[in-house]
Amino acid sequence: MFIREITIRKFRHLENVHLGPFEQPTNDSDSICLAGPNGGGKSSILELIGFALSNSYSLTWGLNRSLPESSFEVAIGVTPEEILLAKNIAKSSNWPNMDVAIAQLEATGYYWRGFNFPDGEYAKNQNPQNLIHQFVT
Repeated sequence: MFIREITIRKFRHLENVHLGPFEQPTNDSDSICLAGPNGGGKSSILELIGFALSNSYSLTWGLNRSLPESSFEVAIGVTPEEILLAKNIAKSSNWPNMDVAIAQLEATGYYWRGFNFPDGEYAKNQNPQNLIHQFVT
């Protein structure tokens, strides 16, 4: 998994920020550096990514960090190897509706996580996005 894209309408002091799209990392351990002055939003972006990667197991984490005024969306990329692994596991398990989720991953290579972002990609079709996230994590 990798972060493909981040769109922030409002998160703490960050407003109307778009990062990416980032390419799939190579096997050479590519990295992206967040650099900037103190108070520039580096830690806020990392917390936002952490929130996007959280799942139903992290309910306490999410409740302790309620974000009622925040609005953001994160695209999470999945490598071809991870898609193949997910496809093989889905075939041997009883996950419902995985065919739709796997088809989306094969077509795009990523899925969305949105928070108070009603006009984003996540809001257009939440069920497959949530299913993919539960399965991938």
